[in-house]
Amino acid sequence: MTRIFPERLRISVSPGLYFFLALLILLIPLRWLVAAVVSVAIHELFHIGAIRCFGHHIRSIQIGIDGVRIQTPPMPLWQELLCALAGPMGGIVLLLFARWFPMVALCSGFHTLYNLLPVYPQDGGRALRCGVQLLLPERWANLCCVFVENLCFVGVGVLGFYGTFILNAGLFPLLFAILFLWRSYKMKISLQRS
Repeated sequence: MTRIFPERLRISVSPGLYFFLALLILLIPLRWLVAAVVSVAIHELFHIGAIRCFGHHIRSIQIGIDGVRIQTPPMPLWQELLCALAGPMGGIVLLLFARWFPMVALCSGFHTLYNLLPVYPQDGGRALRCGVQLLLPERWANLCCVFVENLCFVGVGVLGFYGTFILNAGLFPLLFAILFLWRSYKMKISLQRS
């Protein structure tokens, strides 16, 4: 019998996540929080399933405010592309159960759309990079990815501004845009350091 995880797998949870979860418990109804956690768990399990289907080991899983990072040995681009898209595929599968679990499906839909934004290191950005690198030389692939990411940043910023100031939808659209841009910048810095 083979194990899904090797014995040396390291799972780490950042201390800030506990504070963040406590804050969410105070701000969000518990049933919505559970629905969001189920959505994220299924998403990550689909990533893990795809990684294991290709025969790769998982070195570590880091869970934090920034999300979940699964570290594996290097894999071919086409496998990384499919593993990146496996998580959003899990979200799409959850949408099929919307009749029975509407809150989970709604959380899953938003989570999937967010993860498919073409910004590295999110799933959409990873899939974009792998797909473009399979088709173009490295220099052109990098230029293409940077162009699409910057276009996405501008789009999110414009939508945040439009939602807050033109549609009068409150501060949520602008706050979402600011948090998204801040998170993306922070993730890029942490990836450059490692």
